[in-house]
Amino acid sequence: MRALGSGLPLAIALAALALSAATRASEPKPAIVEIVELRHTEEALRETYAPKKKMMLPRMVMLDSHGRLIYGGVGLPSDLRRRLTVALEKDQPIDSPINLEAILAETTRSDGSKLTADALPKADAYVVDYWAQWCAPCRMMSRDLKGILNRWDDKRVVWLKIESDPEKLPDRGKQ
Repeated sequence: MRALGSGLPLAIALAALALSAATRASEPKPAIVEIVELRHTEEALRETYAPKKKMMLPRMVMLDSHGRLIYGGVGLPSDLRRRLTVALEKDQPIDSPINLEAILAETTRSDGSKLTADALPKADAYVVDYWAQWCAPCRMMSRDLKGILNRWDDKRVVWLKIESDPEKLPDRGKQ
C-alpha cells in the first residue's frame, strides 16, 4: 500500500468518485407516479352508459399540468407509448369540455367523498384511466400504463384510475 503522503491513490480514488457522481447526475431521474383511485358517480355512470350511447372500455385521457386535455382515446392501441409520449412532448391542449375539474366532478373516492383538483399533487401530466374489473383490455392497459409512466424520466405524473363499471348501476338489468 502506498503512503497517503504520495497523493496518488487518494487522487485516483477522488477522481473515480467524481466520475461516478457525474455519471449518476447525468442519468435521467425516474418518473414520480402517484396513483389516485376513484369511481364514477351513479349519475355519471347513467349519463356515460345511457341507452343508445356506444361507450367502450377501456378509455383514457391525458391532461397537461394545467388540467387541459392533450390526448384522448378508446380501446387499447398497440402504439400507446408513442401516442402518450407525443402528446406530452407537444403539450398542445385540445379544445374540449374535458378537463381535470370536469372529470373530478363526476367521480368520488371509495368512501364517497369528493376530490378537488386543488387537493391533487401538482404534476406534469394527469393520466385518466377508465376501467372495469371484468374488462380484460382494461387490465392490459393498466399494465402497459404502469410501464410507460414509470419510464418518463424527470416527470411527475398523477394517474387517476377511475372505475367506470356500468354493471354496478342498481337497475342495470331493468334497462
